[in-house]
Amino acid sequence: MTSIEAVLAAGIVHLFLRFALYIDPKTKLVTPGPELPTYIVYVALLALIHDTRILPRKFNYMSPIFKCICETIVAIFLLEISMLVFWRSIEHSIYLGVKFVLLYFKIVSPETYANHETLMIGAFTFPLAAVLLFMVLQVHAEHAARSSE
Repeated sequence: MTSIEAVLAAGIVHLFLRFALYIDPKTKLVTPGPELPTYIVYVALLALIHDTRILPRKFNYMSPIFKCICETIVAIFLLEISMLVFWRSIEHSIYLGVKFVLLYFKIVSPETYANHETLMIGAFTFPLAAVLLFMVLQVHAEHAARSSE
């Protein structure tokens, strides 16, 4: 398991400071929609990183401070890849798909879509993010049950 300190440090860097070390955030896709699904995915990824060994076992014999620094760097890198590349791409694909289907098939008028775009995009990204969090929490519960046996 990754130390809670490393996971919290990586979470603070991304959630609160909006800082990226490896990937230039200027290249991210602009997707209208609520931020709540993104935060839910952040929490799911932090829980997944915490539940996973991200460093080789030989780091167990190193200084705890050095190990925590290494875990923090790797956790930040994993969060950047996961959020800025994968989640943003999925979110943008959902946005394009929803916009195309709703407007092309005239399910809603362009005016209605423009007025409620954030709500409509959130109606698809929020359940996906919630399912992802639920799946990660299930894995975490199974892992905790196995380790307590």
